[in-house]
Amino acid sequence: MELALILLGIFVLYLRTWCGKNRHYYIIDDNVRRWGYLYIIPQTSPPPEFYATRPHPWRHFFLVLTHSLNVWVINLLFGWQVAALFAFSPISVNGTAWITGGYYGVTMFLSLVAYYFITTFPNLIGLVLGSMFFTAALGSTITCLGLPFVFLLSGQPLGLILFWPLGMYLFGKRFRAGYAIRNSGKRDKITWRKLAVMTKVMAYYLRINLFPDKLAFFRRFGQEYGKNEAVKKDLESFNLSFLMALLVVASFAFVGYQFSPLGTIWFLVTLAPFTQFKILGQFVAERYLYLPQLGIYMIIAGMIGDNPVLMAVVLTLYAYRTHLYIPAFRNIENLYKNGLANYPDCISNYANLGERYLHTKEVFRARRLLEDGLKLDPLSFLCHTNLAAYWISVKGWEKAMYHSGMAMSDPNNPLAKRILSKQYAELKVVVEKENIRKAKQLEEALKNVRDTNARVSEVTKTATFSDIPMPVLSLSK
Repeated sequence: MELALILLGIFVLYLRTWCGKNRHYYIIDDNVRRWGYLYIIPQTSPPPEFYATRPHPWRHFFLVLTHSLNVWVINLLFGWQVAALFAFSPISVNGTAWITGGYYGVTMFLSLVAYYFITTFPNLIGLVLGSMFFTAALGSTITCLGLPFVFLLSGQPLGLILFWPLGMYLFGKRFRAGYAIRNSGKRDKITWRKLAVMTKVMAYYLRINLFPDKLAFFRRFGQEYGKNEAVKKDLESFNLSFLMALLVVASFAFVGYQFSPLGTIWFLVTLAPFTQFKILGQFVAERYLYLPQLGIYMIIAGMIGDNPVLMAVVLTLYAYRTHLYIPAFRNIENLYKNGLANYPDCISNYANLGERYLHTKEVFRARRLLEDGLKLDPLSFLCHTNLAAYWISVKGWEKAMYHSGMAMSDPNNPLAKRILSKQYAELKVVVEKENIRKAKQLEEALKNVRDTNARVSEVTKTATFSDIPMPVLSLSK
């Protein structure tokens, strides 16, 4: 009965994503295909029209169905309370309302099924099936890397068999090739100082998951790591913020362990690969929490126990926050506006929304937004690049060349010069031609002025008093 009500609630919450006039559009990263996962990094964005189109309704329905299947398996493994918390969590919106986020839902489903077979059927069949599903999960996304360590740390020896497919995957061609592609051009080394970074990132993720008041696709935390030396030094320092982060993580581990040892281990271990011991993708991202968050709901369910009133309050708050967050994934404009509203200090939100306004021909809104972004970061590559595009659209060649040059001078973007050098050279030629044309126009105007002055002077010299017309006066009687 409880499971049926939970599934009904999911469909009511997410119905708008695939049904009705407000159903969702394609948004960021939808041109990535899983069969090229790790191998392929898109070099160009899809055409602007792409984001004004909608996928087939069944594609969004598939995401909701996958989320529902995850809830069903969680119910089998850990009970309806954990399943309900996961079902209505606002963190789950990334895997259910964002069309690309379905990959994270699929990975979790395969991981949960692997966990189910190994723990429910402790025999050869269970181990074989568990290994097969875990191997499939690795082929979807790498958010399941920590699952074998969950078995290791929770004292479930049969689950250690998953280290075999994990090892095969990590040393296989696909992962090594993908790692090399994503690591190329990065100046991020694994050092002992990464312990400070990992602790701070873990604490930040705890804050997002436990208090999901401000949610967004892009946020400023860690965004300038590797670009701004001061930010890098601060994150790698064992300073006061490190001690506070350590206290948060340690307190969570201690308290959580009292209510759910497995939940505590699940969250910390499955999230650990994404705490930036090595930068390969986005510094922090809510989608990385889709699988690890399950551990927190095991803990919360343990805390609430059999108190139906408290559980109803928590679920209502979760469902309401989810209801408010789902529209952010309706289209790409909403996604960036939501980020700008919640994180007005994040330069990516200005640059991305400004670029979208350029696509939709709202060029003056784009200019204002991009210039606001430059107030936050005067050297922003994306803001300068998009402002150059704006000035090209209104034929402001000199300013377009200026912003192209500023974008090329970004010391933290080694590809900038290669990307923009042709544009800068073409703009330089246009500006030079424009300056020559303006110089000729000015010379012609000055010549006309000189000729006019000469004629006036000549007339003045030869004119007599009688040549000057006098007004005719009429005297009234």
